[in-house]
Amino acid sequence: LTALDTHDRELLALSTAKNNLESFIYDMRDKLEHDSNYKKATTPEEQTKINEKLSETDAWLWDDGINADVKTLKSKLDELKLLTKLLVLRVREVDLRPQKIQELKDTLNSTENFVRTTRILFSKREEDEKPFTDADLDSLEKVISDTYKWFGQVKESYSKLLPTDVPKYLSSDFDDKINLLKRETNYLLGKIQRFVPKPKPTTTTPPPTTTTTAKTPVDNETKVEEEQETTSTTTATPEQTEEETTTTTSTTTATPEQTEEEATTATKSGE
Repeated sequence: LTALDTHDRELLALSTAKNNLESFIYDMRDKLEHDSNYKKATTPEEQTKINEKLSETDAWLWDDGINADVKTLKSKLDELKLLTKLLVLRVREVDLRPQKIQELKDTLNSTENFVRTTRILFSKREEDEKPFTDADLDSLEKVISDTYKWFGQVKESYSKLLPTDVPKYLSSDFDDKINLLKRETNYLLGKIQRFVPKPKPTTTTPPPTTTTTAKTPVDNETKVEEEQETTSTTTATPEQTEEETTTTTSTTTATPEQTEEEATTATKSGE
């Protein structure tokens, strides 16, 4: 079973290698004949050279290539890919260029808006109340400025570019610039999201001093003592009244006795 599995895998690999080579030959022939982008991207000399190589490989595939091994078949495919590499690159760049240009413009606009809005939001805050330093924003603005300069050079280069020329600036270069802008922006956004402002010191009313606190009970005590004295005076008044009444009564009672004594004395004086 193991031997059969190994043999089956070898047959599958051989069949795949042949199909890949054959598919590439037919696909490239069709593009050179019918795809306008491929026609524009190749010179007559280049088309002739590629077509001759495709025909040569196709003839070999159905002759000596029938018994070729996987390694040889892959080698033939690599030769064709190397021959048409620049052509495929030029066509691919023509297809991707408008999309990448627009992506870069959009990213520049959004990054500029982020910097402008962020500066406004944090302009009135102290340095220790900001999630980032001014140098961080300055650094991002420099990236924006450098990207605009680079973009200007790219547009100038594209204006002189012929369809058959290999472009100096590729779509992958646009991706690098776009990713740089996004990475720097996300770095600052992350700082904002993770930022925890320092708590502001709370303003509290200082507690009353000991003198002030002690003064209030003294005043209350004084008031209580005064009230007690007033109460004592008010209570003593009936007692004093009673004493005065007793004294008055005693005086009033003694008056007849004194009268009697005076009458007796008068009688004795008559005798």
